[in-house]
Amino acid sequence: MVNLILCTCERLVSIKADMVEVRDVVCPCSSSSLPSSSLFSCLQAQCQSDTSLPWVCKDLQEWRIGITVGSVGDEVTETVRLSRLIFARLAGLTKLRRLVVQFSIRDDLLKLEFRLDRGLEQLKTLQHLESISCLPQLSEEDSTWVMDTFPRYQQYVESAWDSPDTI
Repeated sequence: MVNLILCTCERLVSIKADMVEVRDVVCPCSSSSLPSSSLFSCLQAQCQSDTSLPWVCKDLQEWRIGITVGSVGDEVTETVRLSRLIFARLAGLTKLRRLVVQFSIRDDLLKLEFRLDRGLEQLKTLQHLESISCLPQLSEEDSTWVMDTFPRYQQYVESAWDSPDTI
């Protein structure tokens, strides 16, 4: 559903959802009715070449959605590949000012990690970015890169999911 909204709502400036799976932001055939085996086939066949439909919400300024990239036990190489696809999609939202990627406390899900070795550097196109809120926390290296890369960056907010006053 999230992907459908991003692909069809040109005037969207803010989006919020609790948590979505990787297929909801990178897969062109995202549907919660797909069985797991179909989802895996879809991700393998469709998303490897990044054939996802383009996002038309070029004026989006605020993203408040947690993204999972798999489950505990999944192959690391696959979760890294999916993370890179997500960062590539987010990089197209060049007017983004606030990026909030929080998560539930479920330990069985792998969350999108804001790390350079997972594709974080692709976000360098977000020159209007003022704040990032993500868990787990940024490493020192990643935090330094963020501070050096975004001229308007004001703060790093560790956990501001429901508190709009903190970002």
